[in-house]
Amino acid sequence: MPRWAPSPGAAWVRSGPRTRSVQPGLQASWEPDLWGRLSQLNQAAGERLIASQADRDAVALSVAATTVQAYVGLRSLQAQQAISEATLAAREQALALALDQVRVGYISQLQQTQAQAELAAVQQQVEQLNWQIDRQLSTLNLLQGQAGGVKPAPGVRLQDLQLPAVPATLPSQLLERRPDIARAAALLAASDHQLQAQRAAFLPQVNLSASVGSLLVNALSYDPLTVWSLGGSLLAPLFDAGRLQAQFDAVSAQRDQAALAYRGAVLSAFADTENALTGSVRLAQQTRHAVERRDVLQRSLGFAHDRYQAGYASYIEELDAQRNLYAAQLEVVRLHQAELENRVQLYRALGVGGGKRERGPGGKPKHMSGRLLLRSS
Repeated sequence: MPRWAPSPGAAWVRSGPRTRSVQPGLQASWEPDLWGRLSQLNQAAGERLIASQADRDAVALSVAATTVQAYVGLRSLQAQQAISEATLAAREQALALALDQVRVGYISQLQQTQAQAELAAVQQQVEQLNWQIDRQLSTLNLLQGQAGGVKPAPGVRLQDLQLPAVPATLPSQLLERRPDIARAAALLAASDHQLQAQRAAFLPQVNLSASVGSLLVNALSYDPLTVWSLGGSLLAPLFDAGRLQAQFDAVSAQRDQAALAYRGAVLSAFADTENALTGSVRLAQQTRHAVERRDVLQRSLGFAHDRYQAGYASYIEELDAQRNLYAAQLEVVRLHQAELENRVQLYRALGVGGGKRERGPGGKPKHMSGRLLLRSS
């Protein structure tokens, strides 16, 4: 597109005690875009705008992913709290039974003190979980921009949280939604346009200018005059001591830097996605084995309790079974939390929730937003 610049102005002249003159005018210049330099600069500015939008999307995606992970962490802590409270109730009943058995001389005080120690350990764990839940609620409220004291809706358990399943194969075009790749691509395109504009700076530039105005004098015998002028100029670089070449070399180096940055962003995206996909498989296998171990330990606790009631084993055997089951139950919850968080990392690696940048009419940047979804069954 050509460029024109209007410049209004006025001149006031006083000659003598009674003679005054005013000369208002308007000046304008117009530069035709013969070699496409101005259009290249305009397109470079548009690409930099897209890069700025990608920066905004990167922040939005980071906040969304962090919020989802904080919510998952809260539900995980609440699930651990429920398990710990149930274990605490069982330990209190076991301690009451141990105290009765000590009074009648059925068991020794050693077993009683062990039951008291196990109860105190679970009580400590419950208090620690309560403190962690309070901190997690504060973090979640901060991420949501809410005041303290706002709690999520009750009734949603950790095992109810689900994310969309991961397909067996994922097209690499999904990575184009990543804000960092979009930003690197936009900056690379902007550097290309900037390089073309700098190359056009070696060619002559044409500039047309015009001015029009009036000359007004307060003398009675003086009629107003209309003054105008029209001209043009042709500028071509003849000798600049290497200034244009140095500027071209600098822009060319910036273009190479943008290309390397784009390559690095793509490689980082592939690495993040591969790590998240591998983590999904490995964590699913760990969770399956942990669930199997928990079920086996659940049956082991039943056997230990029956042996203790029948007098074939001491209370220490049942305490060991309870301790192992409690640890296995917490491990299952943590692994489920890790699965959900890894799934969030996968969708973050794919740019889900960061939006997609497209071109609107006339090549102008157009923004389409996205969301990171977490649903409960």
